[in-house]
Amino acid sequence: MLDRLEARAALAKWLAERWGAREIVVSKVWKLSGGAIQENWALDVSVRGGAKEGDYPLVLRTDAPSSIALSHSRAEEFALVSAAQAAGVKVPEPYLFCADLSLLQRPFYLMARVDGLALGPKVVKDRTWGGDRRALLEDLGVQLGRIHKITPQTHDFPFLEAAPENSARAALDALRRHLDALGRRFPVLEWGMAWLDRNIPGEQGDVVLSHRDFRTGNLMLNADGLAAILDWEFAGWSDPAEDIGWFSAACWRFSRRDLDGGGLGALEDFLRGYRRETGRGIDPDRLAFWQAYAHLRWAVIALQQGERFLSGAEEAIEPALIGRRAVEMEWDLLTLTPPVDRSDLEALPELRGIDVPTERDLLRIADRTLRDDLIPALPSEKRLAGLMIANALGIVRRSLAEPSGGGGDRALSEGLRAGRVPMGPKLWLRLRDDTERRLTVANPRFLESAKAIPASGGDERPLRSAKGG
Repeated sequence: MLDRLEARAALAKWLAERWGAREIVVSKVWKLSGGAIQENWALDVSVRGGAKEGDYPLVLRTDAPSSIALSHSRAEEFALVSAAQAAGVKVPEPYLFCADLSLLQRPFYLMARVDGLALGPKVVKDRTWGGDRRALLEDLGVQLGRIHKITPQTHDFPFLEAAPENSARAALDALRRHLDALGRRFPVLEWGMAWLDRNIPGEQGDVVLSHRDFRTGNLMLNADGLAAILDWEFAGWSDPAEDIGWFSAACWRFSRRDLDGGGLGALEDFLRGYRRETGRGIDPDRLAFWQAYAHLRWAVIALQQGERFLSGAEEAIEPALIGRRAVEMEWDLLTLTPPVDRSDLEALPELRGIDVPTERDLLRIADRTLRDDLIPALPSEKRLAGLMIANALGIVRRSLAEPSGGGGDRALSEGLRAGRVPMGPKLWLRLRDDTERRLTVANPRFLESAKAIPASGGDERPLRSAKGG
C-alpha cells in the first residue's frame, strides 16, 4: 500500500490540506511487524509551514486485507482512542481519521509513533523494559482504572451495543454466535462454554468501558515504564472484571506463567493501583470466571484467524499458524474448568479431534512463503538449498492423507451444547487426553510448560461450580 510512491504523494497532499501546511514530505515509510488483524505503517513526516511545522514520527493504522467479526472499524477505534486520551489514559496521540477510500483504498487514521517495545514474549523475559516492575504494574492498574471511569453515563459511543444487564451472559452469547459461525464443532470449547454457562457470576454492579485486549503485548513499554496502551479494536461496555481476567489469564503471561500479573509480576501490585484509582475491589470468583472466559475467547479469535486463511481471504502463513494455537487455549481451559457432575455416561462417543488449518494447509502455505518470499531474497549460493527445502516440504505435503476427525466430535459437541452429556470426570479426562495428543503436534514446548505451571499458576483460587461440583 504505502510502498507505492503515488500513495505517499496522495497521503502527503491530504495531510497538508488538513494541517494547513505549505508542504509535507514523507521521507521514510515502513510496515511495522505484528498487526495480525490490522496493518500499521510507520511514517517520518516533515511539515513545512503552518501551525504544525516540524517533524512528526507517525503511525498509519488501517485494515488488513481481511478482518474478523469481533473487531471495530478504524473510525470507531479512533473515537475510542480519542476518548481514552481525554480521560488521561496513556495512548498514542490520535491526529486524524480518513474515510476517503479513493486515497489509499482503505479507511485509516494517523497517530503519534511511540518509542518502546510491546512484544509480549520479549518484555516478560527482558527486565530492562518497563522499569521497576512493581511500579509498572501499579501504573497499569491506574491506567485501567481510568479507562473504567468511562461509562455509559459519561460517554456515548453510538457504535457500541447497549450496556448489558449481565455482561457475562452477553459475552457468552456473543461468543456462541461467533463459534457457531465457524461451521465446525470443537468439543473442548463446547465443554468450556457449558461450564461457564453454569458458573455465570451473580448480580453485576458497575458497567464500564472495557478495553477487551488489555494485556502484555498491547502495552508499549520503554526503559522507565509504560509508554502507551495500544489496540482498541475490541472495546465495549462490560463488567470491570473482564479486563482484569484477560490481563491476568495464563495465555497472556507467555513464558512467565508463574507471574499472574500478565507475566510481568504479581497481580496484587496491579490491583493496588486499580483500587487506588477506582475505589473498586474485584471478587475472586468473578475474576476466576473471566480468566476462564479469556481462554475460550482467545481460542475463538485464533480460530477466526485460521478461517481468514482457510477461506482464501488472506493467503498468508501468520493467520494459518494462529489458527493452530487454539489447542493451547483448550488445554488451559480444561485446567480451569473441572468436572461439574458426579456421573458419566457409560459409553462416550469416539473422540479424535483435529485442528485447522490442517497439516497439509500449513505445509502448503509454508512452501508458498518459502518459494515466493524467502528464496528470491536469499543470496544466490543459498537459493539451491532453499529450493531443496521447498521440494522436501512438497513431498511431505503430497504424502499426507487428508486428515479426518473422529465421527463422534460433532455428536459430542452437540450433546454438550444441549446438556445431554454429563460433564463428569470421565469426559474431562477424555477431552484432556485428546487435547494433549494434538498439543504434542502443535506445540510440545507449550505442553511441557503448561504441565509444569498450570493455567491457575498456583496463585488464583479455582472457581467453584455453581451446580453439582
